[in-house]
Amino acid sequence: MADKPICQDAFSWLKHRHGGTYLAPLTGQDRRALQAFAHLLELYAVADDQGQTMAVRAMRAVVLAMQPTTRGIARAVVPCVLDAAPADLADIWPTGTKS
Repeated sequence: MADKPICQDAFSWLKHRHGGTYLAPLTGQDRRALQAFAHLLELYAVADDQGQTMAVRAMRAVVLAMQPTTRGIARAVVPCVLDAAPADLADIWPTGTKS
């Protein structure tokens, strides 16, 4: 039996870590963007340099598809997938974005 996709584990992980209502502000679009973000984090973790660069670009686009008030939830999912956030992931959040 295959493991659940990381996007499913990420939602459970966030609820467990931050409480059951943490994900309540997400719209349908936010939820799908967060799922995509989690998958892109997983890609980043296994990619070569070029793949990591492209994953970061895609993550930035996905985060911008979320409401500004929910983008911090994407940042909160990083430790679920990666042990530490690489420095270039800081480039995902535009200046002035709530995190």
